[in-house]
Amino acid sequence: MAIRALASDDTHPCAAVAEPDERLACYDAAYSRPAAAPAPEQADDAVPAIANNEFGLSEAELRERDPERARAVLQSIEARVVAQRRRADGAIEITLDNGQTWLQLERTRSLRVRDGDRVTIRRAALGSFLLVTPARALIRVRRIT
Repeated sequence: MAIRALASDDTHPCAAVAEPDERLACYDAAYSRPAAAPAPEQADDAVPAIANNEFGLSEAELRERDPERARAVLQSIEARVVAQRRRADGAIEITLDNGQTWLQLERTRSLRVRDGDRVTIRRAALGSFLLVTPARALIRVRRIT
């Protein structure tokens, strides 16, 4: 505490220095510069802090925190179907020309798309996605790759 009292004393020689940067340098020299705060430890594959703070929030919560984010989140994509595969459980996997593979979640409807068809996948309620066929049929899907 004695150092703090000396540093605020108007009789200290550094108090007479008019230029703020020079005055600070004078005090640093007189009382030794404080040690820098240690950097927080991070793993090599550390995720930026903001991403950690966002983990678990819904898109609506993220947009509420940052309204600009709404513009950054894609609402839909368009692509061509390059392959389809029926799985053992009856669901169909659809591979698109952008490399993504989507899984049909609703098996109550017949999925009528052919290789080469241009489809749209758009965001839907509660974080789900809908595949829109050329005939405008809607099928709930989930991205698997």
